[in-house]
Amino acid sequence: QIFSGIFFSGVAAWLTLSNGTKLAFVQRASLEKRLTVCCFLNTYVGFFSAFFNFFQLTAVDNAVLPQTTTFTMDLARPVEWIMTCPLMQLV
Repeated sequence: QIFSGIFFSGVAAWLTLSNGTKLAFVQRASLEKRLTVCCFLNTYVGFFSAFFNFFQLTAVDNAVLPQTTTFTMDLARPVEWIMTCPLMQLV
């Protein structure tokens, strides 16, 4: 499952970067084109957030940190932030 998640995230990132419009073109484009790109990026943010939130429900991403009391951290949460926050800053 971890391999599949990494693989499909990589494929999604590759497809986004290879098929997307260049940022310099978007900055010179009309308002309609810029809004279309913003909606496109917001759709990706929504899909990534939904995927990682469903992934947090499983025990696959749980990491037990050694402390005096057992603390379980969902690793999908920081990965979601790393993948979505730069896109939200761009929009």
